[in-house]
Amino acid sequence: MLEDTNLFKIGGLYIGIGGIIVSLITTFICNVWSKDKYTPAKAIRISNRFTLIAILGVISVLGGFGAWIWDESHKVSQPSSNRIAQNLSLEQSISGYRQLLAKISRHKQPLQWAMLHSHLGTALWNLGQQQPIGKSTRYLQESVTAYQNALQVFKDMPYNFAIANNLLGNALRSLGQRTGHLTTLQQAITAYKAALQTYTLETAPSQWAGITNNLGHTLLILGQREGSAARIKEAIGTYKMVLQAYPRKQVPLNWAAVHDNLGNAYWILGQTQRNHKYLQAAITQYKQTLQENVQKKVPYKWALTQNNLGNVHYTLGKLAGDIGHIQTAITKYNNALQVYTRHNVPLQWAMIQNNLAQAFLALGEYQYDSHRLRQAVSTCRLALLEYTQQRTPIEWAMVQHTLATALQILGRLEKNPVLLKKSVQIYRLAIKERTRQIVPLQWAASQSGLGNSLRLLGEYTGNIDILEESVIVYKLALQEYTRELAPRQWSKTQNELGNALRLIGERRIVGTVQLGESLAAFRAALLERSQTADPIEWATSQNDLANTLWVLGVKQSNTKLLMEAITKYQAVLQERVQEPTKRNWAITQNNLGGALWVLGKQTQDIKILYKALHTYNLALQETPRNQLPLDWAMLQHNIGNVLQTIGVLENSASRLQEAVGAYQKCLQERDPQQSPLDWAATNNNLGTVLRLLATKVTKDTKIDYLNKAVEHFQMAVQNYSSEIMPLEEAMAQNNLAITLHNLGMQEQSAEKLHEAKQAYEVAYKGYTLAGKQQYKAYFEARLAGIRKLIAQITAQSTSSEM
Repeated sequence: MLEDTNLFKIGGLYIGIGGIIVSLITTFICNVWSKDKYTPAKAIRISNRFTLIAILGVISVLGGFGAWIWDESHKVSQPSSNRIAQNLSLEQSISGYRQLLAKISRHKQPLQWAMLHSHLGTALWNLGQQQPIGKSTRYLQESVTAYQNALQVFKDMPYNFAIANNLLGNALRSLGQRTGHLTTLQQAITAYKAALQTYTLETAPSQWAGITNNLGHTLLILGQREGSAARIKEAIGTYKMVLQAYPRKQVPLNWAAVHDNLGNAYWILGQTQRNHKYLQAAITQYKQTLQENVQKKVPYKWALTQNNLGNVHYTLGKLAGDIGHIQTAITKYNNALQVYTRHNVPLQWAMIQNNLAQAFLALGEYQYDSHRLRQAVSTCRLALLEYTQQRTPIEWAMVQHTLATALQILGRLEKNPVLLKKSVQIYRLAIKERTRQIVPLQWAASQSGLGNSLRLLGEYTGNIDILEESVIVYKLALQEYTRELAPRQWSKTQNELGNALRLIGERRIVGTVQLGESLAAFRAALLERSQTADPIEWATSQNDLANTLWVLGVKQSNTKLLMEAITKYQAVLQERVQEPTKRNWAITQNNLGGALWVLGKQTQDIKILYKALHTYNLALQETPRNQLPLDWAMLQHNIGNVLQTIGVLENSASRLQEAVGAYQKCLQERDPQQSPLDWAATNNNLGTVLRLLATKVTKDTKIDYLNKAVEHFQMAVQNYSSEIMPLEEAMAQNNLAITLHNLGMQEQSAEKLHEAKQAYEVAYKGYTLAGKQQYKAYFEARLAGIRKLIAQITAQSTSSEM
């Protein structure tokens, strides 16, 4: 469609050229006839007629070229403005347009002024598209201003007005995508709708389809940002309208492109609604795209659709925990990489490498496969060969985020603090580019990921300072992850915050405040995690809420809280039994076993303790040692705890021996370097059982048991840090002191008793630092008694030597 000013100019030019032709023909005929013999009267009549034609021709020449010259004097012609854009860089073109604008006035040369602003807006938009997100905002804002200036003049010129509004919509959409400002995206929608008042399906189907397609893109972006299913469905309806202008037979590739857009919209709707039906609809749309986007004809479009199919299968796999979909996603990404090679399209190659890394990460997480997780790490490092911090800082940060997440999950699987520390470092690198001002939601995502790594690191090292830092980071993330803007991310971050607060409350002497805040965080998360709409996430939050109730029940010796925790675990198990894998079910069985064990201890109820033992064994059946050695070890430790309690209550040496066996199995997988606190806890408990067994055997065997118990208590003391876990270290010292005390009495050894006295003194100091003043009398009595005993044995030894 020609612009209004072009119609005026070209019409004048054609009239002028026509006038010249008529004048020339008239002159030629007059010359010919002048040579022929006509009567004077006839010659005069012919001459008058052709003179009139000649005069009209001259008027046409003057009028036509006059119009053309006037138009040239009042606007920059399309060819000259194109030469600016083609022969100069974008920066030079922008400078050139601004220099021209400085020489003209809107009031004297309005069309020229408006066209220059329109071309300036396009150059600024193109430059903004090429810049990193942080630098692009200024150019895009200037582009918007330039188009708005042009529209002040074009408001009475419908076609120019429509074209400028479409361009303005593009600039506003780009700006809204980069800033995350919803109002900017809404303004883009308004601009496209203004353009569509002129361009209709009947009068200009091609232009109408292009603008309507742009409108669909913007509705989709806005719907994704708002989490609005209604807005995304509006985008889907808009894309379907575009298909009216793109019949498959006439424009097959355009038809395929719209189906690709529909696939994207259904994919985003499926993510937003966590709805398999929409995700399957996305797959159907992409398959229609592939009917025309065949690899041999349009390889890059084929590869893009393969990547998009991979995204949908990845989402389906994540939603349902379905490994089959994740594996299909990996196949689709590898298909795309057949075309998107590093040599031909390095940035697209890097994008798909990142997608592939996320799929490896999900597969490794679901299968507890460290090999797959390491594949994710190596694939991220491939992507970083092209996504460099200097060239593509936001994409570089995106891959760093994926890499940090892979290291986090690998560190969690292996309970490896070294990997978690690396994860923390890499999240912090990502946050340097993912700033809150530029990409607020991505900034929040990396803050939340950083919180997870800090929480796990604090949990495995027992460092409360690190746990408290994780709480700070989660609260930062929640400044952007609001319930209104990002309800799913808000609920997930609330849940992780609840876990961090629980761990702090568990390790503090009182911890009631943190445990109360933990309960509040889980209950907040459950406002968005309903059992009907989101059963998997609901079960996660209910399980974690029950964990806090359990800890609170232990600290307060409150059986009511323990019973509430048990009820919640049982409800979660009814939901988790339906999940494709039994891993989460086994985790909840383990937690239920723990709550039953504590309740059985508090109530001295053997039946409850046997129920706890049965529950742990159910969890063990779904925790294979070869796949999950550390989780298997944890269950063996917990089984040992229950058997020890049963052995004491039943006065059963056989149950105590079974407890020894369970703890020893646990230590086959627990490593003092990898998980020192877990290693220390198991050694402490094993030492306790061996000391108990020493009371049920003969003197010679008793000394053997006590010596073994001393060894295990000493290993526990070595791995507990008095700075990080002062109370646990003090308790282990006290156990060591009691055992050495018993051993010294059995052997009548002043040396052993002296070691016991030192251990009591260290334990006493630890209990005092931990605020356990109620144990003062206990330790003073123990120390007084052992000093007296040492003096007696020393005196006896001296007298016997004499």
